Amino acid sequence: MDDSRVTRQQHLHLFWILLPGCVGVLLLLSVFIIPPITGNGTASASASTSTPSQVVNTVVVKPTPTPTPSPVTFNGSFGNDTLQGWSKVGNILAMHVNTNAKFAHSGSHSLQLIFQSQDAHKDFPYIYNQSPALSSLIKLHGGTLTAYIYTPAQTKYLSAQLFVSNNQHKQYVSGALHTLVARKWNRLSITIPSTVGKSFHWDRIGIQVHSNQDNVENTVYIDDIQVH
Repeated sequence: MDDSRVTRQQHLHLFWILLPGCVGVLLLLSVFIIPPITGNGTASASASTSTPSQVVNTVVVKPTPTPTPSPVTFNGSFGNDTLQGWSKVGNILAMHVNTNAKFAHSGSHSLQLIFQSQDAHKDFPYIYNQSPALSSLIKLHGGTLTAYIYTPAQTKYLSAQLFVSNNQHKQYVSGALHTLVARKWNRLSITIPSTVGKSFHWDRIGIQVHSNQDNVENTVYIDDIQVH
């Protein structure tokens, strides 16, 4: 037998022996090394690289609310021991700052009035405060005038009302005459129309007090007078 022929047969025999192993190696390479084919025909990496999502902080911008103006207080708490512009007219026998917290609506001070009516039908003593700032406020905005009044005596004869007027007390807006309930703080309030300051110089706020009994001394305490 020819030696070359024998060698070819040996090589062929060796090829068939090694063929299954080569096929296995190729299969392993196709799984672990060669990227898989995606549905659109392009190769993709076996490990996907994810891009971290970007966090977006959404800022909600709220409209700035219109600030509510603070009450314009005309010595509303009387906390500095002075009258600060309050004046009296008529049969008011005494007007001074009270420092007994028992008779204060807020804080420890209030305004004490001692008055009498010499004629219950026409005698209405009052106190008032006059201010250019008040005139400007009423002319531009109107507003609400409030006050708290306390009477320590058990009586059904005392009453009070609020008013706003011009500097000559010839034009005014007033509330109803309010009967005061004893031993409690009575809240009085009137609305000031925004139109009242257009034609007149309105610059006074005031409180009128009244007794149905003639020539009898009466005491009331007033606190937290505000225009707002």
